[in-house]
Amino acid sequence: MLESNLISKIFKINDITEINSFRGRFSEQAKDGEIVLIEGKLEKVCYRNQENYYRVLLTDQKRDKMLLLN
Repeated sequence: MLESNLISKIFKINDITEINSFRGRFSEQAKDGEIVLIEGKLEKVCYRNQENYYRVLLTDQKRDKMLLLN
């Protein structure tokens, strides 16, 4: 479950379908149904002839994070 009052007016939270990390030592993982707190870069993914979606990228070692809450 993802929640944010700040960005919910711009797009639907359910449009976020991925959380990706390109950091070399990032080891956290979440499974379907788990609740996580994430801070990262929101990116819109657009493929030709496919539906657009959003993902959160964890790229900054000092600012980005993902914490399992349950």
